[in-house]
Amino acid sequence: MARLRQPAGEVGRPRCERRRDGEGRIIVPAKCVMMVQIHWKNLMDECSQNLENDCDAGNAIAAVAVVCLFIAKRNASRAQLFRGAFHCLCSGAVLSQIYVWHKVDNNRCIKKKFEGKDVEDHEIFFMCSQFIAWISVSIVCVSGAWFEVIYNPITCFCWILKILLEIPHLQYKLTVLKTMASFMDIISFCTATTFGLFVIVAAVVSQSGNRRKVNSIEAPLILNDEKAECEITNIVKDHNLWELLTFKFVNPMMDIGITRQLDFTDLLELPAELKATSCYDRLLSSWTAEYQNHRDKSSLLRAMSHSNVWTYLRLGLLKVTNDSISFVSPLLLNKFIKFLQQDSQYSFRLAKLKLMLRSSIMGIVYRKCLCLSLAERSRFSEGEIQNFMSVDADRTINLCNSLHDAWSLPLQIGVALYLLYTQVNYAFLSGLAITIILIPVNKWISTRIASATEKMMKQKDRRISCAGEVLAHIRTVKMYNWEKLFTERLVERRESEVKHLAVFTCVALFNTLISPLNSFPWFINGMIDAVISSRRLSNYLSTPEHNSLELTASADILKNQFKRYTEDVCCSWSSSSVAETSIVLRDISLQLQKGLFIAIVGENSDVYLFDDILSAVDSQVASWILEKAIMGPQLMQKTGLLSTHNLQVEAEARKEGRVELSVYKKYAAFAGWSIVVLIFLSAFLMQASRNGNDLWLTYWVDSSTSTNNMVFYLIILAMFGIINSLFTLGRAFSFAFGGLRAAIHTHASLLENIISAPVCFFDQNPSGRILNRLSSDLYTIDDSLPFILNIFVANFFSLLDTLVVLSYSQVSFLLILLPLWLIYRKLQFYYRSTSREVRRLDSVARSPIYSSFTEMLDGSSTIRAFQKEKTSYSELIASLWLSLRLQLLAGFIILFIAMVATVSFNSSSLVNFGTPGLVGLALSYAAPVVSLLNGFLTTFTETEKEMVSVERIAEYVGIAQEELKGSESPPRNWPTAGKIEFVHVTLRYKPELPPALNDVSFLIAPGMQVGIIGRTGAGKSSVLNALFRLVPICNGRILVDGIDVAKVAIRELRAHFAVVPQSPFLFDGSLRENLDPFNTTTDIRVWEVLEKCHMKGDIESIGGLDIHVKESGASFSVGQRQLLCLARAILKSSKVLCLDECTANVDNQTAFLLQNTISAECKGMMVLTIAHRISTVMKMDNILVLDQGKLVEEGNPEVLMTHKSSRFARFAKASQT
Repeated sequence: MARLRQPAGEVGRPRCERRRDGEGRIIVPAKCVMMVQIHWKNLMDECSQNLENDCDAGNAIAAVAVVCLFIAKRNASRAQLFRGAFHCLCSGAVLSQIYVWHKVDNNRCIKKKFEGKDVEDHEIFFMCSQFIAWISVSIVCVSGAWFEVIYNPITCFCWILKILLEIPHLQYKLTVLKTMASFMDIISFCTATTFGLFVIVAAVVSQSGNRRKVNSIEAPLILNDEKAECEITNIVKDHNLWELLTFKFVNPMMDIGITRQLDFTDLLELPAELKATSCYDRLLSSWTAEYQNHRDKSSLLRAMSHSNVWTYLRLGLLKVTNDSISFVSPLLLNKFIKFLQQDSQYSFRLAKLKLMLRSSIMGIVYRKCLCLSLAERSRFSEGEIQNFMSVDADRTINLCNSLHDAWSLPLQIGVALYLLYTQVNYAFLSGLAITIILIPVNKWISTRIASATEKMMKQKDRRISCAGEVLAHIRTVKMYNWEKLFTERLVERRESEVKHLAVFTCVALFNTLISPLNSFPWFINGMIDAVISSRRLSNYLSTPEHNSLELTASADILKNQFKRYTEDVCCSWSSSSVAETSIVLRDISLQLQKGLFIAIVGENSDVYLFDDILSAVDSQVASWILEKAIMGPQLMQKTGLLSTHNLQVEAEARKEGRVELSVYKKYAAFAGWSIVVLIFLSAFLMQASRNGNDLWLTYWVDSSTSTNNMVFYLIILAMFGIINSLFTLGRAFSFAFGGLRAAIHTHASLLENIISAPVCFFDQNPSGRILNRLSSDLYTIDDSLPFILNIFVANFFSLLDTLVVLSYSQVSFLLILLPLWLIYRKLQFYYRSTSREVRRLDSVARSPIYSSFTEMLDGSSTIRAFQKEKTSYSELIASLWLSLRLQLLAGFIILFIAMVATVSFNSSSLVNFGTPGLVGLALSYAAPVVSLLNGFLTTFTETEKEMVSVERIAEYVGIAQEELKGSESPPRNWPTAGKIEFVHVTLRYKPELPPALNDVSFLIAPGMQVGIIGRTGAGKSSVLNALFRLVPICNGRILVDGIDVAKVAIRELRAHFAVVPQSPFLFDGSLRENLDPFNTTTDIRVWEVLEKCHMKGDIESIGGLDIHVKESGASFSVGQRQLLCLARAILKSSKVLCLDECTANVDNQTAFLLQNTISAECKGMMVLTIAHRISTVMKMDNILVLDQGKLVEEGNPEVLMTHKSSRFARFAKASQT
């Protein structure tokens, strides 16, 4: 900036020789006149340049901004245009007045300069007027929310360039900070920088994408509420710039968070660009174009780039701004403005982009599952597809961080090396040498991480797939007594997964030793994870889809766009009469007496009366009936009166308030208390050795510097460095070991408690809710929780040791920490109350997504999902809300500290900072105190949020368990005869429900084959549930060969019975393992049984017993699977064989084969068959007829058929119609 200063050695106007003529007139020589003219011209040029620099640099930009404001609003309404013109006139008047001041003052300045007077006050006036001009434009933009005017990218680029080019000038001014002018130059630079940041941030904030209309046929698949989805909320238009920059708009949610527990309705409304439909439709269109252009080498990354390239480039502006400010911080009195390095707006915009991408990726993965052909679907396991949703989507979006780091990190290191050169000359080459040496280390690290990540993901796929199999067939697993078998399989796969996680964790924690390049391994790790996951997703999304006819309402039927041809078509729900039909859903049995509810809904009446129709169904079915039927579209605009005992629809439970100390103790117990003590001890000693190093340097500064002493000091300094490195290694590896140990024990405990839970637990909790614990929550415990805990412990001991050092160097400095701590504590409490509940809501919100996704994979229905982004968005905003306020508070505290330190050291104040060494130590430790408090409180809050996953898993660790122990141990070959007796047995699934079995008594003699028939809900399956103790009975006894089954250990009981389930269950593994999982029979016996079950030829043709059975037995048809399950039951050689409607899902030919095999191969065994088809029980020895939980008829089927009035005869007659 040009300054009006006197030339050296010159005072006042130019001097020259003058004389008078004869008349007394003064004669001025021509040379002197020329000197005055030249001097006058120089003064005019210097002042004009001063006016140009001071006025045009700021005021011209402000004037352009005001003009752009008017242009930007040219299409607005009259009222808006009038308000815009008013703001323009007001700003123009201010600027005109400032310009006039400049002109007037410029003339006065020229006159004073010519007379040799001081003009320093005019220079200050120039800068003040410039500052007023900028502030006036800022006020206009903020007060009227007219900040769209500064969106111009050219303006943003110019300000970034100005900031970068001013850095050398600022560095020079700092080195000669002796005059008022230099100080004012620094103030001017800070003012210009602030305004430039305002321009850049406002330009980025003002850009909000408009949601495109959803015109895809798949759009209904991802909508949750069409009415709510149509309400487009633009957060930029609802809040002014000040609220957006300071996140003030989140205050209402924070106020609710400290008064009561948050609910989904309390969360922030999503901006339009974050709506699921907008994200999904934008990425789907880009992926469709990508797939059409590069069918063989489609890339999800290219599609993501195409759909969000401009948003990501705008983030680069904020990234450059943040990095530019970080370059300035070493120059401005070391760390006094370090808080300016925080990047709240950059983090906010980046996190919004990641949220958009995550939602869109989940949407297209969901859509792909619906469109995938059966042949292509068989290429992917269910666990692999679930990991696409839960893990790969998150890993892929991490590429957003890595791409900007790819250019930002080298730039930061380069500028840092240059600044080091300016401070220490060529000594910076040592840092450059270390950088070059560490390049191969980083390459080795990246290779190991890539290999470990890929292998870990494969093992995770296998584990989640196996867990999904167990949850889908949990009843069958329990009836087979396979809990221990599948627990071992899951633990084995978990160990393989954690083995690769160990490599990843140790290598990543080892990087903490390489502080100059600490960010590079994380950048490489994020890039590798994102690339691997994106390749997995691209491979899945590129698979061929099922081609279906898609017609719209515009199709012209008369133009033969399609034809319909039918011949001999017959459709029926079942073979029984319509009036007696009950609806059976997967895993849900629903019966409403005589179909009255369905009948009245179809009556299309104006008034409906419902008399406690939800009392006989469980909470999930009641919720479905209430939402889809009673309050659904069928009865919309109708009057309904419902009487019910159901006070609420059961939702997933979640804790309230802070995370309890018991949760932390639980995690410490999982990691091992000895490891926890070692971690804390090594962390304390590591930080203590680092502080000892600093204290030793302080002592060295204050001591003599002779050659002998210097060697001694260097030796001690090296010892401190070696000790610190050893303790750092110990902390890193102890944390890695403790984290891995906690991951292993957490999974083992969770799995053991889930697998041992009673069947009612799985009836009340959807499989997606349980899988959420086994996938998402475990992933948090495996990956993010150990690292955030590591940072929290490091911050804690850093803060503790810093306070100790400050107490040693200057006790009076601690006076400011008490009010500082109180303010921080209040902010932290204010933030934690909200962020903790938002994280819990986020975990709860994921469960319906995983649940519906699991159901969709099974082909149950088309689900509407993916409307749970509000939790992630609210959590992001709340975090940035705290971060910004802590940064602002830190800035004021640091300013105060700097002023006190400077004044005290340069005056005779009461505060004494001691020796120069202690002064430097106090200042170096005082600057990071606030940032350490910030880091401590922030990481503590983040740790608490991550601990929510431990809390959720701890809930399942504490669930009720089946009573595994028994008071009586039966003989090894029990049952020897197979005699079963029910004595006044009563069974209820819930205390408030009517009995499923009501005082049922019957006797089955050894070797008899008995069939149980009845309507759906009559209690047929409840007989098996009582026999296998899947549900405890309320009254009565069940005797098997005279032994009460209630006294036998539950797993030992089930191990002695054989069962063929209604839904055949084959798990992922070899066929030999499926038929004989415990390897108790020979191959010869296995082949014999397969031949008797008519499966030997089929098995031999496809490879024998060692063939690999795909997930859920997809390699075989349903009939073949059922025959293999029968073979498995026969191989068990039990005297009790139970068939649970095993012919319900097979064709007549397979049912005939099953029946013949049972009749021929099960002689001497007690066979209990729950019949779906009357023809399958006609050859049984005895028939039990149940109705509403009571035994209403019993006898030989041939005898019962002779009585036309018998219930069995009526069933047989109805099945033939």
